Amino acid sequence: MARFLLQIYFDSWSFSKTTHQQLHSGAASELQENQKAINLGAALELLLDNWTCAEFVEFVEELAAIVNLMDIPLQAAENVWGRAIELEATFWPEKEEELKQESKYTH
Repeated sequence: MARFLLQIYFDSWSFSKTTHQQLHSGAASELQENQKAINLGAALELLLDNWTCAEFVEFVEELAAIVNLMDIPLQAAENVWGRAIELEATFWPEKEEELKQESKYTH
């Protein structure tokens, strides 16, 4: 179960990294047309590398093995996962908050 939940996280970041690489490689013309509308930035590149690296894959596998040994009931695991997603969503700024922070440091 834990491996499945962490795999979703890894797969999401891997998809984002692939999309980012396509934008910058010229491999996808449709994506290139929208490139100006998508500002991925250097920070995102660091996040993409961090959450798709071999070390993270190893971490996911090790954590899955530990959690699977704990025999956690499915409902409990789903509750923890739901809370983790909720916290993840509140961590990232909304577009308006991002723009306020950006203008705060550029003036």
